[in-house]
Amino acid sequence: ASNTLNMTSGLSCLISELKSNICIEALERLAARLWSRIVNASSAADLRKKEDEEEEEEKEEVSRLLVLSGRAHVSKCHVTGLSNFSSVRLVNLSLRTESWYYEVTLITDGLMQIGFCDSLFEGDSRQGHGVGDNRHSWAFDGYRCKKWNRTSQEYGRKWRSGDVIGCFVQFKDMNATIRFTLNGESLGDAFTDIEVNGNLYPAISLNLGQSAV
Repeated sequence: ASNTLNMTSGLSCLISELKSNICIEALERLAARLWSRIVNASSAADLRKKEDEEEEEEKEEVSRLLVLSGRAHVSKCHVTGLSNFSSVRLVNLSLRTESWYYEVTLITDGLMQIGFCDSLFEGDSRQGHGVGDNRHSWAFDGYRCKKWNRTSQEYGRKWRSGDVIGCFVQFKDMNATIRFTLNGESLGDAFTDIEVNGNLYPAISLNLGQSAV
């Protein structure tokens, strides 16, 4: 009887120990799974954050502005003229095929010429020559309601601060057509069958104190 009691007691201890070990192992496996999920979630969040930062850097890189003549204050896509008729263009976006469109929001409503220039464009702020004032650039001027390419012609309507100017170019073979919009409303074709030397760039010229983004 004593031996039987001892065996029963031993079995009970063994079963309790096995249950305890099983519970510990189950908890360890559960903890490992939870930790893996936490690590994976953290890694996914870090990856998404990195992708967002890279995307923002890419946007900033594409939208960098180069001052071609005169002086201008440039902050990302925001530009303000600091001299007589300064000219700027996008640095890392050149156009040569298909169709392209970009927009400019006017902070002020004074003298500006907004449009495109090609690789041979050279502005001269001292002479008041900007985008649209030579054969290698094309512009809309809503201050005087004109379009410019060496000379000017009546075009469009007068703009106001807060207006959005749309600039559209469509390439066909070696030539292109340029049109403009004012607050989403087409002003019609401004230039047709133009010859582009090299690449075409979004560009703008601003008088002293004028600002756009």
